[in-house]
Amino acid sequence: MHRDQMECNLASMSLACHLFRQDKYRWPASIQELTAYLPAPPRDEWGPMGYVLLPPDHPGSPERPLVYSHCDSQTGLFYPTSEPQYSWYPDFGQHHQHGGQFRDVSLWSPAHPKPEPTTKPLQ
Repeated sequence: MHRDQMECNLASMSLACHLFRQDKYRWPASIQELTAYLPAPPRDEWGPMGYVLLPPDHPGSPERPLVYSHCDSQTGLFYPTSEPQYSWYPDFGQHHQHGGQFRDVSLWSPAHPKPEPTTKPLQ
């Protein structure tokens, strides 16, 4: 049940990002800009939920907006870098640190296959 609530919150946060972009012609820069489009700051069983706008990872690529939950994070937040995430993903093994659940807000694809690791810490 907690995971279902998390998924609903992530979906509403993603929709709020798109509404913001429709109004302002850019992605929200922070969770504070995003919460203006939500009835309340997003929260789930694991605490406050978040939003981050990652800079382009290579020249010519777009910014990468992500919404996230701390879901079972024990050693920090680590977002996936090998492919976009639009639904639940498990712990992928030794080269992937499980650090929350992240959802891509926009379409995104890596420029080329990257060497290990497949996650990056959210700072």
